[in-house]
Amino acid sequence: MLVSSAATDALAEQMHPATRLAGELLRVRPGRLIGDAGGLIALTNPGLFTTEQAPIRIGLNGAERGRTLRDPAAPAIDVVTAVDAVQAAVTFANVVRAGAPR
Repeated sequence: MLVSSAATDALAEQMHPATRLAGELLRVRPGRLIGDAGGLIALTNPGLFTTEQAPIRIGLNGAERGRTLRDPAAPAIDVVTAVDAVQAAVTFANVVRAGAPR
């Protein structure tokens, strides 16, 4: 999930050190991606995500290896098609802040 540079900058400029850390972490991630934390946010805050059913498989060989591919023969799974990235970034920052020493 991509977080805008404006949202990342806003987090990095906050007073709370853990929130600043969340912003700084997002700044240095390639493409400002939340990464694996996005999956946890999706599980705990499903309302931030729009999904649709699509037949998906993961390529295992050659040039397809590791790629997510639409395949009519594959089983249909829920695929995220849209996300409220700003609120997801705020959720990420809140979790980091909640775990920070006081």
